[in-house]
Amino acid sequence: MDRPSPIEVGPLRARAVRPRGVRGPHDGRWYWRGEQAREMVWRGWATRDEASMALARILVELPRRRPSQLSDVRTVRELCEAWHRTTLEGRTDLSPYTLRSTRQAGQRISAGLGAVRLDRLGGAVLEEWVGARRRRGNATLSIQSDLQILGRIWRWGQAVGAAPPYDLALPRIRTRHKRPRYTPTLPEVAAVVRELEASAPLWTSVAVQLATATGARIGEIATLVWERVDLEAGLVELVGKTGPRTVPLRAELVALLGTLPRHSAWVLGVAPATCRNIRGHLGAACDRAGVQRFTPHALRRLAVDRLARAGVDVGTAAAVLGHSPAVMLSVYRQVGLDERRAAIDALERLPRGEVIELSAHRSGRSPQDE
Repeated sequence: MDRPSPIEVGPLRARAVRPRGVRGPHDGRWYWRGEQAREMVWRGWATRDEASMALARILVELPRRRPSQLSDVRTVRELCEAWHRTTLEGRTDLSPYTLRSTRQAGQRISAGLGAVRLDRLGGAVLEEWVGARRRRGNATLSIQSDLQILGRIWRWGQAVGAAPPYDLALPRIRTRHKRPRYTPTLPEVAAVVRELEASAPLWTSVAVQLATATGARIGEIATLVWERVDLEAGLVELVGKTGPRTVPLRAELVALLGTLPRHSAWVLGVAPATCRNIRGHLGAACDRAGVQRFTPHALRRLAVDRLARAGVDVGTAAAVLGHSPAVMLSVYRQVGLDERRAAIDALERLPRGEVIELSAHRSGRSPQDE
């Protein structure tokens, strides 16, 4: 299928990215990206004519940028406000989460750099701002995201003539060294569960046992509802970022779920936001049990290790955990020193004939010559 030529409707421009057949039916549609001043204003599957009509509708809906409205932009705060007013307001193609997070990033930029004049914004000012945020304990990913948003705002300002023409030198942030991830053992998890049962809400120990037995993400457990649980068949349907999947339950887990009250649609009886904040309860239980602190995601790594050591093939394990085999092996599977020693011992148990043939091949002699 030949790629359609780009579409230009006034200041809007759209280009075809990929055909529908890559991730859907072969219906002749392409995935289009519509932009205005290098800022995306629309995207979706459409024919060339449908994409043209979509751009035409957006052109009518979006406020027109008038140079007179941007001629008085002098500071970073004014640039952020103008960018938000002309680029984000009225957008119907972006999710509420994207709009909210982008708006919050602009507010953080304005709070730290708002009074800085655009012609004085450079690498030294940005380095000082980043350093101040890191000293306050702001997350590295949050700072990096805000710098990316600032770069987008700056490029938009250049396109509309509000920002100076030079490129903005964004500082590169080195990620701080993180503590090694700790994966607990089954006895350690059992000790933590006993502590949770003794001094924490009921849902906390149930969540830990569910995560240990199924390898599910804490978000999948938090959003689990009773209509997706079949206790008679011993099955539960988990819905995560890779889509829904059906996971069998062990008999003891079925018995545990059968004792839970059903006063709520959620299996754990609390809202998902409450369940996602299990780290506080989990950390306190680890301290009381004398176990090194671990995160709920460590239980997922533990499940991967248990499946691998039980000899379950990679495809089956990936289907249970809801991940691709490559990601499961490269990210979640942790090989211990004992397993490495066992692997070396297996390599040493080679047939004698293979060793002789290999040595003879390297020396240029045949085994018969000896």
